[in-house]
Amino acid sequence: MEKKCEREDMSAIDTERMKNLKKMRETLVYDAYYLQAENYLKHAQMARSKPRIDMFLDQCSRLKEEDSYRSLWNMTITPLGHAKQYSLKEIEDMTDNFQPYTLIKSTKYGRMFSCPTNEAITIKTWDFFWPNINTYSYHPSRFCNELEILTDDNPHACLMKLKGFCFQNILAVVYDETPIQFLSYVISDGESFRWKDRMKVATQLASLFTWLHEKQFAIGRMEPSSIMIDKDFNMKVIDFPFLVRVRDIPHNNLPDAPEADNVTETLKDDVYAFGILLLRLITNNKNIEGPYHCWIREELQGGKGSIVDKSVLLNCDGVLACGITKLATECLDEDPNARPDMKNVSDRLTNLLEVNYSVKRRLAEIHSPGYKCELVGYSFWIRMSEIGFEQRQVCVAISERPGEQFGQTRMISVLTLALAVGVVGFLLFKKH
Repeated sequence: MEKKCEREDMSAIDTERMKNLKKMRETLVYDAYYLQAENYLKHAQMARSKPRIDMFLDQCSRLKEEDSYRSLWNMTITPLGHAKQYSLKEIEDMTDNFQPYTLIKSTKYGRMFSCPTNEAITIKTWDFFWPNINTYSYHPSRFCNELEILTDDNPHACLMKLKGFCFQNILAVVYDETPIQFLSYVISDGESFRWKDRMKVATQLASLFTWLHEKQFAIGRMEPSSIMIDKDFNMKVIDFPFLVRVRDIPHNNLPDAPEADNVTETLKDDVYAFGILLLRLITNNKNIEGPYHCWIREELQGGKGSIVDKSVLLNCDGVLACGITKLATECLDEDPNARPDMKNVSDRLTNLLEVNYSVKRRLAEIHSPGYKCELVGYSFWIRMSEIGFEQRQVCVAISERPGEQFGQTRMISVLTLALAVGVVGFLLFKKH
């Protein structure tokens, strides 16, 4: 009864959270963010077209005189879960008024700042500069989408911890974490980036893609520079270049997938994006020219089974390398309908790695008398057998196929063996 009441309370809280997010979405779709004189003043390159500048500044002045900002800037939102609503003044205090020394990096659509007074805090903004560009119109939607996943009752472990947000004069989120190092730096240092760590990052990414797809969010191509990792290679995504609900995807916004020029709107575009990330992890960030699906097809011509870089292959089992290559090839299939979904990709990747580690543990036993191991076909079945006590044979079959458990069957009992020897002896006796 208590658990049922708890579930109902959580459901009511989540319903309230979604209502508040809906209110924000409806209110924030407004030009007020762009039409601020500060957006011209903070632009790195001042435009020389005075008539256009005057027109922009006049529009800003008109909105200010009409007090059109007030209803937006003073809007109060019931707290979204644990997230606090910050004012612009509080954000400015955290970043020392956005001084250059607090800048960590530029993101896809804004900037990321540190907090000099609190090292555990990071601030990310969505910036509006002058002149206007088309992507600005999606900033409020991206802002609300990120708030939605970060305030989820059960957020994914690869998401940053949200402390608060601000929509007064600026769109910003405040993370209760700070970047340690970025995946792009680690990939470039290929020799120290071990195979086990690469695969740990890959499985975490696959899990995050799957989680977002279950919520009908697409994220498109994610750059390694948007991924933070700690010393144990636990990852956090600090920036989503493309975070949008599938039904809201405008045409041609996922340019990496082959179907980008068509009207296809599907999560299979994300599978292609994941394939690109997987490719970068296993090829040691090799510079790839041309479409990825064409490159991988050319690389595998002539019966080649793996595209894993030689420097990485030193710590990678050959069978596993072929399995990962096969999975990457399927993700990068030119036909979106032929690609697996992310749940299938995540399960197969996890299972493939678990099988590999299990086999390596068993291989240590092969040096003992009575053991043998064989690879069965190209489907990566591995069969190990042991002749043990009383000549009983135990056969273990292991597969990379998702959801398949290790099977164990007992064969050739002592009685069967004795019977066979008796029959052969009788026939030989009768012949003589």
